Amino acid sequence: MKKIIFLFVVLFFILNQIFLRADDAFIGFGAIKERSWGGIVRDWPSIFKMSDVVKVRGPRGMLGIRLSDNFPEVKDNTELLLHFDQVSFGRIMVDGSSYSLKYSDVYPSINIKVMGDGACAFQHIGSRIELTPREVAQFYPGKKLGSFTLSFYLYPTMLFDGETVISMLAPSIRFDNQLTGFKLYFK
Repeated sequence: MKKIIFLFVVLFFILNQIFLRADDAFIGFGAIKERSWGGIVRDWPSIFKMSDVVKVRGPRGMLGIRLSDNFPEVKDNTELLLHFDQVSFGRIMVDGSSYSLKYSDVYPSINIKVMGDGACAFQHIGSRIELTPREVAQFYPGKKLGSFTLSFYLYPTMLFDGETVISMLAPSIRFDNQLTGFKLYFK
């Protein structure tokens, strides 16, 4: 009987090493976890992958899978990145050297987050973040506007009907150097 139990334990550990081998790798800005299982021989190509997901405990200890929080990555052509994941209360961090903070009356906090490590509260209708472009910025006054992409992630919570979520005056310069243009916004 002892030989059978010993053989069973050894067989269990061998099969565990062969079939349930897992490699963990952390990728990108948001430390996305990728998990892959191998085959009979180590270093076989992956037969199953889970990426951009996290495991969560469900009811009665059942294991569930949900999409992980997504974070924008800073690339070579990133001119401005505003996020509230790594801030202290009441401070705005502007990543990049193309813009500087001119005015802010918003309140970053880790206590009101819905997604990621932090969030920002615009507490009244006049709340805003104003940035001043430096000479190297794409939107510097008087600079010819080329091709660009504007990407943003919002999880807005509106307090009033008809509240403006984002607003921007597109830059165009008249002959007398006055900033004009069309207003971009959605409610």
